[in-house]
Amino acid sequence: MVQSGAQHQRAEVAQLILVLAERVRAAFTESLATFDLTGPQLHLLRRLQLDGPQPTRELAGQLGAEVTTVTSLADRLEQRGLIERQPDPRDRRVRRLVLTPDGDRLATVAWAATSDNAPVAALSAAQLAQLRALVHAMLGAGRDATPRDRAAV
Repeated sequence: MVQSGAQHQRAEVAQLILVLAERVRAAFTESLATFDLTGPQLHLLRRLQLDGPQPTRELAGQLGAEVTTVTSLADRLEQRGLIERQPDPRDRRVRRLVLTPDGDRLATVAWAATSDNAPVAALSAAQLAQLRALVHAMLGAGRDATPRDRAAV
């Protein structure tokens, strides 16, 4: 079967996005190693930073992870003094995860470092604005994109 010009372009762009994703992941992992953090740990810290204290179950849903996985991540972050578990004021049986001041600072610094080390750091302000608009358009076109995904960036 012969591809049309548009099909060929879509396939080429999809392949480039995959290569870019691999490079972003490698840069992200390298940056986080300096903070002794993993990607999922930073993601959890950022969710708390953006959305405030939350029960583990809610965070698991947002992160697309099992509750046991988030509990394990929270255990390690709590041991480092980056988060705390506190009773939920609406339901004292529920414990919510709360970012500590140290956790807030680390999330801010680590997130900035990952951005500075990412391939997007090579782009001009105009290129970043254009890429941002394109990524938002692609996320809006995807079935799995949610308003929360788009609003978090």
